[in-house]
Amino acid sequence: MVKYRDMGDGTLVNLALIGESGAFDELVERYEDAVLEKAEQIVGNSFSAEDIAQDTFFSAWEHLGELRYPTGFKTALGGRYFWLGYELAGLGRIGEAMDALGEVLNILPPSHTY
Repeated sequence: MVKYRDMGDGTLVNLALIGESGAFDELVERYEDAVLEKAEQIVGNSFSAEDIAQDTFFSAWEHLGELRYPTGFKTALGGRYFWLGYELAGLGRIGEAMDALGEVLNILPPSHTY
């Protein structure tokens, strides 16, 4: 059995790109709580926050192959993917969302880059 929990973000991204769905599942598990927390701070309710989180990880999966540096998954998750998810959820207050970008990166747990 593969122990994804012990792997760094870059390794998990590379494994996900070759079809290891468990690797992407680990990335979701690793960062889901932080994404949900920040989304709820922005929109003020857990229902919309869950939509944003789901769409954030959908965007991450959909654009994973475009990630220049696989070890930068956390940064991309807190930036581009989060705001794509925000837009997909139909919450077009992008100006407010962009103001919170720095806060998103600050609440995400440290990435696993070993």
